[in-house]
Amino acid sequence: MSRKNHFHTSMTKVMTAIVGIENVSNLNKRTKITQDIIDYCITNGLSVSGFKPGDNPKIIDLLYGILLESGGEASITLARYVSGTEQEFVNLMNQKARELGMKNTHFSNSTGITDIENYSTVEDIGILFKYALGNRQFKKIVESKEYEVRGINGLFTKRTINNNLFLKRSMLNIDKDHIKCGKTGYTKAAGLCLVSSGEVNNRAYIVVAAHADRNIETEQYNLIDTEKIYSKLKKLD
Repeated sequence: MSRKNHFHTSMTKVMTAIVGIENVSNLNKRTKITQDIIDYCITNGLSVSGFKPGDNPKIIDLLYGILLESGGEASITLARYVSGTEQEFVNLMNQKARELGMKNTHFSNSTGITDIENYSTVEDIGILFKYALGNRQFKKIVESKEYEVRGINGLFTKRTINNNLFLKRSMLNIDKDHIKCGKTGYTKAAGLCLVSSGEVNNRAYIVVAAHADRNIETEQYNLIDTEKIYSKLKKLD
């Protein structure tokens, strides 16, 4: 199979979150953040949502960490909670991809870390995001501006998780009526990415941007490109 149109996706965490939601009956159950997971994220330069070793967040807290702040430590912790090991969880992710007809997608990890066996296409990511938004819990999380976590270091102190997309969008002159929710992502291989759900003239759209230039510290061309698409849709209507 040719992978000419594939990219090593940092949008992986959308699948991680929806598979987690569908495989945990009680999202208020708590689990532990372990040192080895934090060490792995630091060593590999993964984005994190701020959990520390010894924290005992609820599963729902992990999901907010995954979708709002793209937390690698939250993704691996969720994977282990559901399946015992990350690799067993990845099997569930690939099973779901097959069920959804994502024919040009394969996952090898729960975080989106660059790997030749972790790839997708913009079409498949669109299929996935549309499906995930059909889940009320997923939709509620991804549309949230912020979320308060309790259970830091087991002491039930609190910390606020902020939505990366909304924070970045607020820095740009972007029509906030267009993009309703989405998931940002970045790896060197995939560039700046964004899958979003938006509305133009009372019509719902899902837009997927990938391979945008620069990085997370520069201008956010994934958002800029997406805004241009929504603007063109508005003019075409």
